[in-house]
Amino acid sequence: MTRVASGLLAGAVVAVLGACTLIWWYRQAAFGWSAPNPRFWRLLALAAIGLAVAALVLSVIAAVRRPSSSGRVGAIMWAVVAAAVLIAAPIVVGHQAPKGRHAVVVAVDAATGDVRWRVTTPGWSLRALAVTGDVVTMLTVGGDTEPCRDVLRRLTLGVAQGTTLSLENRSTSAPQYPPSDYTVRDGYLVHLDGATEGWRVALAPLGVSRAGYVVAGSGVVVVGSDGELPLQCHT
Repeated sequence: MTRVASGLLAGAVVAVLGACTLIWWYRQAAFGWSAPNPRFWRLLALAAIGLAVAALVLSVIAAVRRPSSSGRVGAIMWAVVAAAVLIAAPIVVGHQAPKGRHAVVVAVDAATGDVRWRVTTPGWSLRALAVTGDVVTMLTVGGDTEPCRDVLRRLTLGVAQGTTLSLENRSTSAPQYPPSDYTVRDGYLVHLDGATEGWRVALAPLGVSRAGYVVAGSGVVVVGSDGELPLQCHT
């Protein structure tokens, strides 16, 4: 059992090294390299965790079944190593992985200020936010597989629930002017009823740190917030 456990641990270490290699490759996208999808290194991290768990279980079983004290000590040592790999794998990958935040879109009921839905977009930033009929359209900029490229796609969401209707490779979309009776003040979306304030919604808890767009239509107010690139891009 300990031999099998050692093989599983070797596989876990190789998976972690592979994940770190992919992360290094991803970071080179800032210099014009083609970036891999971050999903790949996340899957490798999960594989490493799974292999380490299997190795830990086998080592514990071996420690229980070994008749000699020396055999039990050896199995316990393998169990400790397996536990260390299990703990270290997600920490190492998480520490190496570049941090970023995708752009966010939030829809608020125009009459009550109740939050209807919140959607995390595939891109790092937004452009040309608009509400037309029963859809919300916008251009998303960039994405996980091209973090340093100005790739534009048109994202279409349903007004009712924020359901993704389409994501097209289009670089144009009609923008919409911001409304005069809804504005962002000190981190709040505020409804202005003449000179008085109707309602306000705190945007920070919704992940809207920088409200770049506010549009209204079809009974909702939609706020868009840019995210952050996961690495420093060079041009």
